Amino acid sequence: MQPSVPNIEKYLADQLFLDWVKRPSPAKDAYWKHFLSQHPEETASVEQARNIITMVLADDQAQPAQYQHIKTALWQQLTEASQQNEEEIPTPVYSIPLWQQTWLKVAASVIFLLGFTWFMLQINGYNAVYEQNVAKVQQQKPWTEIVNSSLQPQLVVLPDHSTVVLQPKSKIGYKTLFEGATREVVLSGKAFFEIERNPAKPFFVHANELVTKVLGTSFTIEAFATEKQINVLVQTGSVAVCSHEDAKIKAFMNQTTLAGLVLQVNEAATYNRSNNTLSKIIAKAHTPSQLFELEEVPVSKVFKSIEKEYNVEIVVDEEMIAHCTITASLSNKHLFNKLDIICRVIQARYELTQGKIVVYAQKCKH
Repeated sequence: MQPSVPNIEKYLADQLFLDWVKRPSPAKDAYWKHFLSQHPEETASVEQARNIITMVLADDQAQPAQYQHIKTALWQQLTEASQQNEEEIPTPVYSIPLWQQTWLKVAASVIFLLGFTWFMLQINGYNAVYEQNVAKVQQQKPWTEIVNSSLQPQLVVLPDHSTVVLQPKSKIGYKTLFEGATREVVLSGKAFFEIERNPAKPFFVHANELVTKVLGTSFTIEAFATEKQINVLVQTGSVAVCSHEDAKIKAFMNQTTLAGLVLQVNEAATYNRSNNTLSKIIAKAHTPSQLFELEEVPVSKVFKSIEKEYNVEIVVDEEMIAHCTITASLSNKHLFNKLDIICRVIQARYELTQGKIVVYAQKCKH
C-alpha cells in the first residue's frame, strides 16, 4: 500500500499562507491555529509547506542566479543518490514499486523543489512590487497596514472617512493621517472603494504597477500579487489610471485634474503585467445588492441591506426602530452618507466602534 503524501502544494500556492509565513503576526497566528484545530489532518501538510517556504525565502531578495545555484546543487544530489543506489543495492529478483526506489524519490523531490523554487522566486518578484509601493508612499510617516486574513470581506475606514471593503487574501496600507496634498494607499488584492470627494486633495491607489486616481467616487480594483492582470472597474463617477512605467506618471501624480486613461461608469481598465499594456473595455459595473430607492421602507430592512452590502454589523435597538420607515434616495451614496440621511430622518445618531456601527435611536411613533 502506497504511503500517504502530505498535500502541501495547495499551501505553497496560497497567498494568505505565504503572507503568514513571511510576515507572522498574532492575528495571523490565531487564524492558522484555529484552522488547524478544525482540520488537524492538515497539520503535517502545513508544517512541511511552512518549512519549505522558510528555506526558499531565507533571502527575501532572491534572484534567478540563486535559482541556478539551487538547481546545480539539487541535480548533484540527485546524481550522487542515483550512483549510490546503483552501487549499494543488488539487482532484485522481484520488481520494486516505483515509489520505493530511492533515486526516483530523490528525483521527484528535486523536480518539485526546482519548480517550486522558481515559482517562489517569481512570487518574490511580484510581492516586491507592493513593498516598493509602500516605500514610495510611506516616507517615514506613521503607517497603518490591514491584512484581511479572514474568509469574509472586511470594512476599513480610512482617515478621511472614505471606506474600503477589503476582500479575503488582500491587504491595504496607508498613512495613519492623510497629511499633505494627496491621499494615497497601497493595495495588494481586491477591494471596493468609496472615496469622500475632495478635488483639492486627489486620492491615489497604488496597486502593483498601476496607479488609480480619483477625486471622489466608488470603484473596484483587483490586483493580486500573483495575477498577470490588474483590473479597475468604475461604479460611480470617474477615475483615471496610469502605469508606473508611463513617462507621464509624474505629471499624472501632480495634477489635481483627472488625466491619463479616464474611466466612466460601466467602463473598466485592464493592465497586462507581462507586456505593460493598458486597455479600456466596456463592462457592467458593480451593482449594489439593493438600489436604495426607498419609499416608506422599514428602517430595520434598510439597515439589513447596508449590513449585507458592506459586510458590517449594525447594532441598534430593534424595538426602538420597529415602526420607523424612510422615503429617500440612497443610491450612489457612500456608506456614511447613507447613515447620515437615515439618522437625520429618524432623529438618531451613530458611532463606529470596534468595526461595528452602533445606532442610538429614539422610539418611532406609529
